[in-house]
Amino acid sequence: ALDTESGREVALKRFLPQSAGYSSDARFAIRFREQLKSLAGVEHPELVPILDYGLTDDRYFIVTAWVEGIHLSTYLAEYGAFSPPAAVHVARQICAALGAVHSHGLVHRGLKPENIFLTSRGRVQVTDAGLSQLMSDSGLSKTSVMLGAVDYMSPEQARGKPTGPESDIYSLGVILYEMLTDRLPFESSDSWSVVSMHAQAAPPPLRKRNADVTPELAVIVEKALHKSPEERFATAEELDAALALLPQSDDLLWLITPLHAGQNRRRRLALRFDPAWKEAARFQAARTQAAIDARTRTLRERILHFWTGRAVPAFRRLTFRQRLALQFIVTFVVAFLLLYTLAGTLTD
Repeated sequence: ALDTESGREVALKRFLPQSAGYSSDARFAIRFREQLKSLAGVEHPELVPILDYGLTDDRYFIVTAWVEGIHLSTYLAEYGAFSPPAAVHVARQICAALGAVHSHGLVHRGLKPENIFLTSRGRVQVTDAGLSQLMSDSGLSKTSVMLGAVDYMSPEQARGKPTGPESDIYSLGVILYEMLTDRLPFESSDSWSVVSMHAQAAPPPLRKRNADVTPELAVIVEKALHKSPEERFATAEELDAALALLPQSDDLLWLITPLHAGQNRRRRLALRFDPAWKEAARFQAARTQAAIDARTRTLRERILHFWTGRAVPAFRRLTFRQRLALQFIVTFVVAFLLLYTLAGTLTD
């Protein structure tokens, strides 16, 4: 949305229509105001700031800063697993965000890749801190709130017990596991089975799914995923200190390219002065970003193929005959060029 007073773009979030019952709940109104007031007071570079909140048309709303970037879930779907140094780099910034939230006596309770942004400026930012707690504490729709982040819930959440900062540490451990393997530690088509596994089962060994993970990093993830909160890292700062001893790199963040500043300016002008251009501006921005993504993905695939020798997804999609023909053509061309280059020497 466009903030007509400041002229800046913001993210506007409204409660779903089926949650209209909240507007008539006086107790929820008090909790909403107190929770959002506390969250708005938490300022940190790795947190998406809350700018405004309130109630209008019988629906609660929250306004946050607009973030130029993509969700961590989108990145994982597009590019797969991170390199261990890149995963450590991202996890440390998430630790910084959680540390800021915990220092104000709050718990995120809904940490998942959809709430983590990889921004165009190379920064990781976390959003929606405390909102899951606000919804579940209301006594309305507890089951839907719990199952909304079932893949990342802590054992104490799965058992319905009180949660603290250690619960967020566990969720971050699940995210780190997923970043390193491109798979969740517990997978099932049945949500309640996943809940049960979080409460009781041990995750598959990390290094069996990714041999590139160092033993030191595997031990850190294993500790973060311990079933007992007392056996995990006590604070986000403690987890960050352990990760700080490992190699880290921001080599993935160059893939996240912002829209051209001129396009952003034209889009803002269109939104402000001519509502008829809204859809056209949105379409143009999406098309531009899609073109950037396509070029970036192609370049990344070429780099991966060159350095690792692994087949890129486009090659894997070919049939066996197509692969055989392609390999024959490449081999023939290379052999021909080699013979052509050595022709003079062979003639002599």
